[in-house]
Amino acid sequence: MKKQILLIFILFLPIFVFPNHKGAHSYLQSSFPEQGSVIEEGVSELELVFNAGIEKSSIVEIYGSKENSIAIKELIVESPTIYVTLEEALHTDDYEVRWAVIGDDGHPTDGVFHFSILLPVQEEVEDEKVEEVEEAEQLDEVLNGENELREEESKNVIADKQSSNLPFIISLIVIGLAVFLFIYRRKG
Repeated sequence: MKKQILLIFILFLPIFVFPNHKGAHSYLQSSFPEQGSVIEEGVSELELVFNAGIEKSSIVEIYGSKENSIAIKELIVESPTIYVTLEEALHTDDYEVRWAVIGDDGHPTDGVFHFSILLPVQEEVEDEKVEEVEEAEQLDEVLNGENELREEESKNVIADKQSSNLPFIISLIVIGLAVFLFIYRRKG
């Protein structure tokens, strides 16, 4: 009887030794603008609220309908919320927001949501539009390089978090072998 109690204690020991192993994940709970919404004014700030805590290494990317990347001026993570400030207010277009976060539990999650901006029609000089497009394309090239660096950093953080489960897995294997040997010797 004492051996059975000891065996049960050994089997449940990893649960108490590694208490940071959680089952929850962080998912997008709400956002501004909301999924599928049509906004009739320029938007220069976005807000993403998650259902659980998130780490600082979160990534948010915004794209227009032509897959053009929108310049982000500032990204602030105040868990469980991400605040995104844009370089310029968004104009009439359909937008896609891609996000990738690592929850406080160490699990990465990502997702996408869409919204549209529909501003009143204004007369603009064609030359001004051409200049704005050229400037935006130059800025996109610079920002794409920065976004690639952010993605690489996020991948490194995710790899580090995944390797943190290694001691837990090794201890389970060792305990399993110990139980097997204990039972094998007892029968033999």
